[in-house]
Amino acid sequence: MKTNAIRNVILSTIIMIIVFAAFILHTLYYLQDLNSYFTILNQNSDMIMAVNNSRAYTNQTFLVQELIIAAIAVVATLLEVTQIKRLINMYKMLAYQDVLTGVYSRAALEDVFDDIERGKSVKSITYFLFDMNYLKQLNDGYGHKTGDDFLIGMAECLTNVFSKYGTVYRLGGDEFVATYFGDSKDPNYFLDAIDNEIKNWNSTKNKIGVALSFAKGYFRGTYDYKDDYFREILYEQADNMMYEEKEAFHRIHPKSERIDRVTKEVKVRKL
Repeated sequence: MKTNAIRNVILSTIIMIIVFAAFILHTLYYLQDLNSYFTILNQNSDMIMAVNNSRAYTNQTFLVQELIIAAIAVVATLLEVTQIKRLINMYKMLAYQDVLTGVYSRAALEDVFDDIERGKSVKSITYFLFDMNYLKQLNDGYGHKTGDDFLIGMAECLTNVFSKYGTVYRLGGDEFVATYFGDSKDPNYFLDAIDNEIKNWNSTKNKIGVALSFAKGYFRGTYDYKDDYFREILYEQADNMMYEEKEAFHRIHPKSERIDRVTKEVKVRKL
């Protein structure tokens, strides 16, 4: 896919370069012919009057024709550039958007941090990290289609909360990130709103006996542009908080729990 797309763009660019180069070479060749004919005419005094009489009309006609051809060339060039931009935008969307959930991808998150660090445009950041509970058990007990539905539901809950204030990204698997730049909203505002969204999703869209739930962690602080590893620190701090919530969840729901394929009930295996 990558090779074909790049090859097509390179090929179309080479074709345009060849066409324009051929036009320039032919024009230079025709200018030499034109110059030689003018030399002959200038040497013949009887022809000078006829040339002067027809020159204005000939030059005007030539100019109009050249303008038409130039306009066509400009339109063709713009169409080619538009095609290339459309191709770039398509692959940009594929690179920056998670196909399953529709939220942004890890690559998009990294580019956002790159832009922030280049422009030093952010003062305060709240970095949220989320990890779904029971995804493996869901995949084992209900199948990957149900697991995918839960991931889509998780992304939907997060997007509903952060759409006006920040951006949601899927790092991979069942791990999501949301970013909020500023400090006017308390992090607990988002966490409470997420809990409400989860409750609503479970009551209206969940069709199985296992509830959607996921651990949540965050880190809020001033963006440290002097630390080259600050984005890793954001992740680690949020992950530490999320881990504590995950541990609390598993104290109530043991890690040995599984979802039985036949009964679809949550059962505890003996270790």
